[in-house]
Amino acid sequence: MDAQNSFGIDFIVRNVKGAKDLAVVYARITVNGGEPVEISLKDKIPKDQWNSESEKVNGKSEAAKLLNNHIANVRFNLKRIYKDLVDKCQPFEAEDIKTIYNGKQVVKNKDHTVMALVKLHKLHEGKNLAPGTLKNYVATAAYLQNFIKYKFNQEDVHVSVLDFPFIKELETYIPLHPIKKHDPCHINGTAKHLERLKQIASWGKLMRWLKEDPFVDFTSFKIKTKVKKLKWHQIVALEKLELVTPQLAYVRDLFIFSCYTGFAYADVMALTMDNFDVTSFGKFWCNLYRQKSEEFTAVPILPTAVTIIKRYKDNPKAVANGTVFPPITNQEINRCLKILQELAAIPFTLTFHIARHTFASTIALKMGVAIKVVQMMMGHAKITTTEGYTEADEEWIEEETKGLEDRIQERKQLPSPMEVLKG
Repeated sequence: MDAQNSFGIDFIVRNVKGAKDLAVVYARITVNGGEPVEISLKDKIPKDQWNSESEKVNGKSEAAKLLNNHIANVRFNLKRIYKDLVDKCQPFEAEDIKTIYNGKQVVKNKDHTVMALVKLHKLHEGKNLAPGTLKNYVATAAYLQNFIKYKFNQEDVHVSVLDFPFIKELETYIPLHPIKKHDPCHINGTAKHLERLKQIASWGKLMRWLKEDPFVDFTSFKIKTKVKKLKWHQIVALEKLELVTPQLAYVRDLFIFSCYTGFAYADVMALTMDNFDVTSFGKFWCNLYRQKSEEFTAVPILPTAVTIIKRYKDNPKAVANGTVFPPITNQEINRCLKILQELAAIPFTLTFHIARHTFASTIALKMGVAIKVVQMMMGHAKITTTEGYTEADEEWIEEETKGLEDRIQERKQLPSPMEVLKG
């Protein structure tokens, strides 16, 4: 028995109302000297057959043997429940033992609910998340809230429901019940929501809201997607577009600027002249901490990008905003990129992230820049993230295997070891 807990089980009888000669057996539980709790065994016995010292029924009848065996089993089960609660190193009361014995779940900290955990995570950790990432967590919370209503017909449930079956059911629910009917989640989108819930659950375990990590045996299924990036002729096609609409021209310039720097939309919009410097060799550089990850990045600004900076840095809206480029919303940029995509006959949807991929792959890696250097320019905390941009294509393979046939023929002309020795 744990030194910090006292535990007692006594079996007693109480009179049956309206039948003075009959009694019902009860198990009385006490924990740490607290208020005793009683559990009725339901069985009625003649009152004079009860032995209060041995806590058994006197006699050798079949009924007496059955009841005494039942008393022994109840004693054993109550001791087992007590030991399990002690092993969990959490405070408990006699009432909790009775609750578990009756086949119910003990709910401690009833305010520790799933949605309360989500809100607490946002309160404490939200400030460390980029606005775009925080927006994604809001979407995950919405799916979670809808699923709880669907499964439990309640607004919220205790965190104890977070287990493997819950996660698997949620995985099935998300793609079948989209928040936006026109924009359902597919396999990879669903995996992202579950990854965010995993982060929240792991945080909840650290906060002692969860005893175990419900994701310990769960692995999200993902389909590997090919990273889209522009080829050189597509970059040139965009650069050569003759655009009469100022806003289209501006968005095209921002996109091309990202293709030559690898900066994300948020980074481009936040650029000020304080981010730029000139090295002792006369090279124009940009140093900044990325908006999303706060990772440091240093990028040499290529001539095309310098030209774009010169084009907009004195724009009245940029000057008023204290930035290199005039402010423009992400929604407006995406609307214009759809038009630019059609005008340049590019066969996939353009996004700022594609410009970033284009810089890493087409502009840097394919032009021979070392992957460690690309990692720094991209502001990646891990090189494995940068390695995701090294996907080979026909152009890269052709470049890397140039002259291979000539080298093979030269190697085949070399003598064998025996020929060398004979010579």
